[in-house]
Amino acid sequence: MHKGQYVVQRGLHLARIGGAPFDVRVLLQKSVRNKWTIQSMVARVAELGNVVSNVADGGHILHPRRAIALAFGGRINSRATLMRLKRITKATAHAIESEVGFELAEMGVDLGIDASAKIWVIEANSRPGRETGEARPQRISRSVQRLVSFLRSQGLQ
Repeated sequence: MHKGQYVVQRGLHLARIGGAPFDVRVLLQKSVRNKWTIQSMVARVAELGNVVSNVADGGHILHPRRAIALAFGGRINSRATLMRLKRITKATAHAIESEVGFELAEMGVDLGIDASAKIWVIEANSRPGRETGEARPQRISRSVQRLVSFLRSQGLQ
C-alpha cells in the first residue's frame, strides 16, 4: 500500500436470511416544512455467497420488518427494531447536516443489523441512488417530485 491516510471500515457480522447478509436502505427527504421525513425503507438481501446487497449484483429486496422477522425468527421485536432504525436514520441525517454546515435536501442511509441485533450505520449519501432493479414505467418518481417541492419551498427554482 502507498503511504497516506486511509479510512478502514470495521468488519460487521450482519444478520442473515437463508445464509445471506442483508442491510436496510432508507431514503430521507426534507419536507416543505424543512423536516427530515422517511420516504422509503427497504431491506436488501445479498445473493447467497455475496457480501454486496445491491440488487444490480444479484440481491433482492424485502420489507424491512419481514427481513428482521426472517433473520431473527421472533427473538427480537421487529416493530421496535424498525422504529430504532428510523430514529437512528434521522439522527444520522441531522448529525451530517450539522457537521457539513449547510442544508441538504435528501439523503440515503444504509444501516446494518448485526447477529446480536445491534444497529450500525454503514454509509450515508447526499445523492442517493433510487434503483431497485424493478422495471418501472417512464415517469417522474414521487421521491423526485417531493425533492422538487422542497426546493421550491426554499425559494430554489
